Amino acid sequence: MSTSTGGNGSLVAGRWSLVAGRWSLVAGRWSLVAGRWLLNVYHSAVRLLLWIILIVCAAVLQHARLAAFPIAPDLPLALAAWAVVVGDPQAWMWRVWLAGALRDPIDPGSQWFHAGAHLALILLLVPLRRWLPGVRWLALLLSGAGMSAAIQGLDILVGGRGGWQWWSGLLTAALTGGCAVLFGHLAPGPKRTVTVPEDQGAERVPERSDGISTPA
Repeated sequence: MSTSTGGNGSLVAGRWSLVAGRWSLVAGRWSLVAGRWLLNVYHSAVRLLLWIILIVCAAVLQHARLAAFPIAPDLPLALAAWAVVVGDPQAWMWRVWLAGALRDPIDPGSQWFHAGAHLALILLLVPLRRWLPGVRWLALLLSGAGMSAAIQGLDILVGGRGGWQWWSGLLTAALTGGCAVLFGHLAPGPKRTVTVPEDQGAERVPERSDGISTPA
């Protein structure tokens, strides 16, 4: 009788140890998932902080030094073009908008223009971003120059033409695109790929049949 009771106790203890092992395994998996999530949040926060610092420094340099020149690249806009082409594909819209929103308090002649203009840029870039060329430097050049031209056009619509000249506007757009290419060279990011639809792949070559020879 005592032997049977001892065997049952060992069996119950074994079952409880098995259940405890399973729960510890589940807890370990959840802790691993939570650790990865916290690590991703930390990396995202660090990248966002670095982006804010870069935009603020570029905006200060833009309006403290480069504003005195009639033709100069738009550094915050070049960084925004880098975010469109090279940056995180899940965060590029936030980065483009922050490039304008953080610039408004620094630009003495703007209260809300840059934030609103960059929001309009995002609305334009959402359908157009997929059509950027696969060559990275060309995509950066076109993005920087196109975004600069669009901002200049919005500035003319909002505040009037003022002293704007077409040749200076084109040079500013070209210099902004060149700075975007430079930023892409300094921070290349992952390799950019372009998806090609299946119906645009290589054309199928029709099979040649051996044919059947018929007597004359």
